[in-house]
Amino acid sequence: MDNKIIAVAAVVILLVAGVGAYMFLGNDGNDDSSTAHAIKYDGVVPSEDNVLNGTYSIQRNLVLVTKGEPTGNVACFLNWITSAEGQEILGKEFVKLDESKFTSFTAPSEDGKTTIACGGSTSINETMTKLAQAYMAKYPYMNITVSGGGSGVGEKSTDAGTFDIGMLSRDMGSAYEGNLVPVNIGRDGVAIIANISGVNALTAQQVADIFSGKITNWNQVGGPDKAIGVITREDGSGTRECFENAMKATDSSWTLKDNCNTQNSTGGVIGLVQTAEGTIGYISIGQLGALSGEAVSGPHAVDYNGITASESNVLNGTYSIQRNLVLVTKGEPTGNVACFLNWITSEEGQEILGDEFVKLSSTEYTTYQAPDKNGKTTIACGGSTSINETMTKLAQAYMAKYPYMNITVSGGGSGVGEKSTDAGTFDIGMLSRDMGSAYEGNLVPVNIGRDGVAIIANISGVNALTAQQVADIFSGKITNWNQVGGPDKAIGVITREDGSGTRECFENAMKATDSSWTLKDNCNTQNSTGGVIGLVQSAEGTIGYISIGQLETL
Repeated sequence: MDNKIIAVAAVVILLVAGVGAYMFLGNDGNDDSSTAHAIKYDGVVPSEDNVLNGTYSIQRNLVLVTKGEPTGNVACFLNWITSAEGQEILGKEFVKLDESKFTSFTAPSEDGKTTIACGGSTSINETMTKLAQAYMAKYPYMNITVSGGGSGVGEKSTDAGTFDIGMLSRDMGSAYEGNLVPVNIGRDGVAIIANISGVNALTAQQVADIFSGKITNWNQVGGPDKAIGVITREDGSGTRECFENAMKATDSSWTLKDNCNTQNSTGGVIGLVQTAEGTIGYISIGQLGALSGEAVSGPHAVDYNGITASESNVLNGTYSIQRNLVLVTKGEPTGNVACFLNWITSEEGQEILGDEFVKLSSTEYTTYQAPDKNGKTTIACGGSTSINETMTKLAQAYMAKYPYMNITVSGGGSGVGEKSTDAGTFDIGMLSRDMGSAYEGNLVPVNIGRDGVAIIANISGVNALTAQQVADIFSGKITNWNQVGGPDKAIGVITREDGSGTRECFENAMKATDSSWTLKDNCNTQNSTGGVIGLVQSAEGTIGYISIGQLETL
């Protein structure tokens, strides 16, 4: 490999001023004249060029490591990632290498064996990935790949033979009856959540009327005199489809109101409802544990038609907003596909599924047996959660180009990437920082790109901040926007969770600015980029940080 030297990877700090749509930190809910835009950091425009030329100072490396010099198909895969073809994919979310560092690549050896390929619903993608990882940990000779695309893709691609198992977050379409065999692996309930005092229950009609725009104030349903802020999910979301089907079952003429706040993730909905008083949204029941607290005055699940949103009420059928989670196979499942499906619906598999969704009734659990030991080892990648999604896309594209290759991608953090690669568990370890000195001599780092961390905010009149100002805001020394040239408005600070690579990169930059810097107490902590974006977009006066590749979602 030519790219053994770790290149500088970028963390771009930007400030985005957006319009606050809902109440937060005293926002009156009226539109503001400010628009979303990037700002300079210490006089430097946050751009890919300035990351590459080193003038933009907050940056980090994205690194893959191998135990010793990479050889064989591992080297082929790494060379492809750092080639122009691989970098085109990486560049959609991060900063690409300089073109002078692009590598050439050759096709890998045709000694791979076909694995169980799963794909379809994005709603259950994460859970299926966890199931696959646990299954492969139990049976290391098995190789299972998981990809998305939506429930429709799950049906179509399984019917075409591309997937061995199609993933659906709804019942199978009637057009596939006779061709595909559905296996129910669990259920999902959609809970209504709101941030308003005095409202603990709503009827189905009230919920339908709120989301259609017929009801616009909480005092129309027994709450205080406060405008209702309606939050929905993006088009194509399985959760949204399930929710809207329930609304149309209540009122056949129902349509979603215009000008809703649309979030692209469960984290975005939760983050906004948690901090924006007067808002209402919906999430999977399995995610209710992410809400902070049970107080009536704060975010809380709302009884729907007199029924509490709970797993038991989904199973007994009294909670009506629910959907099936389904896997489909072309014809009756046999061999290792049947073994895997039986394991998923066994008590062991259901324990994993139950972390996010509603498990089957224990009477529906199946028994299972070990699969046939005819699998071949594939390239196993794992580590940084920050680059997990991009590595998955890279692996999928590589396998589409070379169908006989099987590449698995898992998370765990950069430290796990180093440790597990050193131990031989991973062929390639994924890091969103430089490799630790303890692994020098054992692991070989290969720089595959850069990442920029942007600061985003929702405030008018502030177009530039110095590094010290940013540090002082996040440490709590600066608490009002008028201290940095903005309006007289308190600053709401949003950070990421402990262990986030984005947070680590941001905090390293703050400590480089002020060696005594520490994060202020009582920040709003979000567990995803979507959560940060959703909250900053809708809560005037807030400030947070995200990867630069995500700025297009603002």
